[in-house]
Amino acid sequence: MSSIRNEGLKVVFVAVVMMITTVAQSADWPMWKHNSGRTAASPDALSTELHLQWVRQLPRARQAWKDKSNAMLFFDVSYEPIVAGKLMFVGSMNSDSITAYSTDTGAEKWRFYTDGPVRFAPVAYKGKVYVASDDGCLYCLKGSDGTLVWKKRGSPADRKVLGNERLISMRPVRGAPVIHDDVLYFVAGIWPFMGTFIYAVDPETGKEIWVNSGSGSQWLTQPHGAPSFAGVAPQGCLATTDSVLLVPSSRGAPGAYDRKTGKFLYCRVADKKRGGYAVSVAGDIFINMSSVYSIEKGARITQTTSPVLAPDGIYSVQGNKVSVYSHDLNQDPKRKTLKRIAEATLKQEVGRAFIKAGPALYCARNDGTVSAVSVADPQSPSVVWQGKLDGKVWNMLAADDRLFVVSEEGSISCFGPKKREVTKYTIAKPKPSSEAGNLSVTTKAIVDNCTDPAGYCVVL
Repeated sequence: MSSIRNEGLKVVFVAVVMMITTVAQSADWPMWKHNSGRTAASPDALSTELHLQWVRQLPRARQAWKDKSNAMLFFDVSYEPIVAGKLMFVGSMNSDSITAYSTDTGAEKWRFYTDGPVRFAPVAYKGKVYVASDDGCLYCLKGSDGTLVWKKRGSPADRKVLGNERLISMRPVRGAPVIHDDVLYFVAGIWPFMGTFIYAVDPETGKEIWVNSGSGSQWLTQPHGAPSFAGVAPQGCLATTDSVLLVPSSRGAPGAYDRKTGKFLYCRVADKKRGGYAVSVAGDIFINMSSVYSIEKGARITQTTSPVLAPDGIYSVQGNKVSVYSHDLNQDPKRKTLKRIAEATLKQEVGRAFIKAGPALYCARNDGTVSAVSVADPQSPSVVWQGKLDGKVWNMLAADDRLFVVSEEGSISCFGPKKREVTKYTIAKPKPSSEAGNLSVTTKAIVDNCTDPAGYCVVL
């Protein structure tokens, strides 16, 4: 009897170990801001001691919109990686590609080229990677080697235009993909009057579940106060709840669609001077940049600053102040506000919070100092780790027991639990062309007499 009991205990022990191992290996960051709600919070904690392991310098990003008046559309100031398993996937708006790197070493594993800039984070799901491109297509690739599985053009016509100093589709895919309940959503087209196409597809095959191509001509009140035909102008990362699909609408407030049918619900384009590419969902509210809205009707309620939407509360860090708010609202008859449940002051400034992993917020100052702030007790937070990188932090993600930090200057730094010699990948300088002296007489004449180096070259 004792032998049987011991064997039973061994089986239980092995099962528990296997469960723990599975959980440790499943600590991915498969979408922009971790999940379909874009909450920037992962349940998986990182090691309390982190060391710089590798740094990969990429070319500085070529933004779509550079004018400061378009700051709400600064979605591609730098790169937006994701991590699945032992691979990091990084899209490039410069080389029109997506590249897989080893999370262990930072070494390149494979690269796939699209026909236009890749400006948004891809999505990793069940061994595949989904990539949106300005060429108007969504690509499904094998995560292991980058092999093309399927490709879907979001527009009925494959027409090209010069857009944002690049040759792109007339309807680029800038409604960045998201997956929820085994359904993949994305949007092609950014100008309502030219047509926008909002898709729900099977991620395995790319087969359409539904498509909404008629919501670009709604009779809506415009920012200047006059009604006219308009609609959602999709540019940003889609977000979902169980019932609603939210589509960022450029410099306007997001539009909402029934997630299961594609039916248009609302779009408050008249909410001027608010909006932007980033939207996150928490309970019955969603946050677009700094504005808080009711998800039921899209009415603006209040505002917040740089939030991280964890299941236990909405976290915000400004300088040395840590604030935590409930997902519920104060039901003030005159004005609804977020209900504060904790507020504390740190002994040092940590900048602002970017993500939450387990019980820690990961914050950064403008000088490149990165901090882990434990909020296991929100009433008494503390700085438990700090690191440093060159440049200003653009974004972070936590996966594979590593912290990955992206700078605005285009570097990706990996902090891991083991101390080791740092591997640095720099940008290789181009070699002088051996063909430089063999230009044709016509080409040399054109180059010698050219007064303006800017222009376009079409290669057939």
